Amino acid sequence: MTIFKILAHGKRLTILSLLKDRCRTPGELSKMMKVPKSEIQKHLDRLEEAGLVKRIGMRDGEVLYDLSSVKVYKLLETGTMLLKKKVFENISGEKIVDVRGEICPVPLIETEKVFKELEEGKVFEVWTDYPLSKERIVSMYMNFIVNVENKGSFWRIVIRKGALPKNSE
Repeated sequence: MTIFKILAHGKRLTILSLLKDRCRTPGELSKMMKVPKSEIQKHLDRLEEAGLVKRIGMRDGEVLYDLSSVKVYKLLETGTMLLKKKVFENISGEKIVDVRGEICPVPLIETEKVFKELEEGKVFEVWTDYPLSKERIVSMYMNFIVNVENKGSFWRIVIRKGALPKNSE
């Protein structure tokens, strides 16, 4: 399984990001992420199988996890630097729905929530890195799409609530 499939689940990427700063136990990660400990352990097991994390000891009766190598740390650092440079330029939406790392139906559900809550005429953005979600969102909101932009590692979809004016030809 590729690293992209393993990290397609956003919680696994969050776990790696939290481990980047310091070693943690499943209980600590559970409290920080507000996710059941059993679910955290399942993700840690998967990350360990993939060679991304390792057990390094015990703390308070729980296994202590850390990133498996400097290479994983550097991968996370590089990803963070790329996002800081590319993602936050030319933001035009009133709100951003960042569903990178999530797969269907989550991006569509989150987009629908924001669309329903937003006032008429307001603009919001959806950031997704899952190709099927991009296609479904564009298809479902075809009459409201202002712009779809490939940002390299994800798509930036700008949606305006309310029908867009028809171009006269």
